[in-house]
Order: sequence, then C-alpha cells, then structure tokens
Amino acid sequence: MRTLTDLTTVSGQFTAVAAADSGHDLELSIYDYIDADAWLFGGVSASMIDNVLTAAGEVTSIQVRLNSPGGDVDDGIAIYNRLKAHPARVTVHIDGMAASAASIVAMAGDEILTGTGSMMMIHEPSFGIAGGSADVLRDYADILDVYTSNLLDIYEARTGLDRDVIAEMVSDETWMTADDAIAHGFATGTSDSVIEGEPARAKAWREADTKPTAAKVAAMCARYEGERQHSDRPEGAGEKPMFGKKKKDDAQAAVTPPAEPSAADNI
Repeated sequence: MRTLTDLTTVSGQFTAVAAADSGHDLELSIYDYIDADAWLFGGVSASMIDNVLTAAGEVTSIQVRLNSPGGDVDDGIAIYNRLKAHPARVTVHIDGMAASAASIVAMAGDEILTGTGSMMMIHEPSFGIAGGSADVLRDYADILDVYTSNLLDIYEARTGLDRDVIAEMVSDETWMTADDAIAHGFATGTSDSVIEGEPARAKAWREADTKPTAAKVAAMCARYEGERQHSDRPEGAGEKPMFGKKKKDDAQAAVTPPAEPSAADNI
C-alpha cells in the first residue's frame, strides 16, 4: 500500500491510502470537519481531496470512510462534485456521523453504506457571521435560499424523493438512523455485510487510538462556537455559509472593550 497522506489535525484525522499498483482501491478516511481553512485550523478541505485524487492517479474504486459533523458548505459541495465526476466507483461508508455538509459528501457515493449506530443529519445552511443593515441581512437570506436550493438538488437527485418532502426535512433539521437513511433513499444499504472483508488498513483505522473521542468531538464543537480563540485567523475567514456551525468573530470580541456603565444601569 502507498500512504498518500496521514494527517492529524487539531480537530480530527484525514488519511488517504492507495494500493501500490495503479488501478486498485483508494481509501479516504475523513474523520474531521469539512473546512476550507483546514491547513490553519484543522478539518478536511476540497483542495486536500483534490490533491489526493490527483496523486493517486488511475484507480478503479474509491472507498470513503466518513465520520464528520459537517462544516463549510462550499467545500462540501466541491468534494461531492470531485468524487461524483471521478471515473472510479465510489463507495461511501458512514462509520459514525454524516451530518450537515458531510451528508452532501456522502451523496457522491455510487453506494452509500451505513454502519451500525451511524447517523445522518440534513438541515438548512447558515452564515457563520452576518451583520449589517436590514437590507444587508435580507441579501444574506436570499443567498442562503440559493444555497438551500442547491442542496435540495443534490438530495433530490440521490433519493428520488419529492422536492417538497426533502425541503421539509431540511427545514426541520432531520436526524436519521442508519435504517432511516436507507428508507428515505439517502443510503443504499448497511456496511454490516462487508465488515468481514474490509481492507486491513480500514480495520486498523477503526480500532486506532487516534479516532475521535467524546473529548475531541467536544473540542471540535467548541472551536466553531467561539470557545477557542484564533487570533491569527485571516481577515474575512469564516464569513462563508456553514452548515449550522456559527463562527464567532473572536478577534473583534477580544479588542472591543466593554461598554461604560451608564446612569440608567443604577436605576
């Protein structure tokens, strides 16, 4: 086997392994956020996936092992399209969670297999940071409507469900068990039947100490809720639509002094 990348980020893990000879399987393990800022703050970006697929060369099948709470909607869609356009057969294994933007990545599979106890979640996208006048906020809402429509296109193409049904599921933020995802067409089967024959590298990864723990997941969530500060965050970063993960402008909060108390405060 040929390891193309084995990256431990601040929030999880991204591994890509290909067979030594061209024409064999490529396995991607995405156990992390989907994040355009991956090289700075952790996560897996579309550019990382693109680099790995390019480096792998000709392969006939791609195995994607997925355990992700989601993240950046644009990178999620880009990963989906990059995998969907690849000539290899793509099999997505939902090992844990495929939530938000990660559910979009999952839709790229020719087969989508749910693991025991795995979950999938779909919902409307939201802006991590939005501020301004009423007109500006209305513009943001219009943009989000476009993003939502794009996501509905992807889910509709995969599931064959009526668009209005999917729109209601997205609006309600729907969590699906492994069986629910299959019943609604978001997955094609379970991975239980293929666990015995899974690649040795995948088995080693499932059993590795590096897989996300509850503490790591809590840290991942804290990063997007603004509980961890990144003073070196590039200007403008985080202003893209996120799947339900609102990023706080920590740099601004850090330099903005508290308001002086007024006489009204003593009334």
